[in-house]
Amino acid sequence: MKEINIIDFGLMGKQISALFYLLGYEIGVYNKSNLNIYEFEKQIKLLQRKIDFSNFNAGKINIYQHIEDLKNSLTIESLNEDLNLKK
Repeated sequence: MKEINIIDFGLMGKQISALFYLLGYEIGVYNKSNLNIYEFEKQIKLLQRKIDFSNFNAGKINIYQHIEDLKNSLTIESLNEDLNLKK
């Protein structure tokens, strides 16, 4: 299974994660605060209404408490454009 990491689970992070999840990726998610999985599931349903993912098997999502625990994979950060957040 292909792997990807997403740093920050805001609106854009949820949308990116939902897309890769539906494409069959194993997703590692790191967020400083608690995650809203309900909003993630809403993004999945929204994408499924717009795009046919029937040729793909759903992926897997792993939630990490520490950024150091993310696997050594392609990583997308979707933080706000605030340098203090990115340090």
